[in-house]
Amino acid sequence: MFRRPSTDAAAAKVAVFGDPMGMAVTWRNSFQFQVFDQTIDYLKTYYRMTGRFGNIIKAATAFSVLTLPAA
Repeated sequence: MFRRPSTDAAAAKVAVFGDPMGMAVTWRNSFQFQVFDQTIDYLKTYYRMTGRFGNIIKAATAFSVLTLPAA
């Protein structure tokens, strides 16, 4: 989940960035796909897909932390 920094204090850590090949994202379980025919609005069908994912950091040196300047 992405959250904005809640402070602009000196030396606050605000983001992590780097090489996307330094991390692996995998499915932890199979996903579920659901179709809802009980429409709320006229002639609409709703779809929902849920799943669980995990991530593995392969190389910690592939990432850096963006820090605000010190006071």
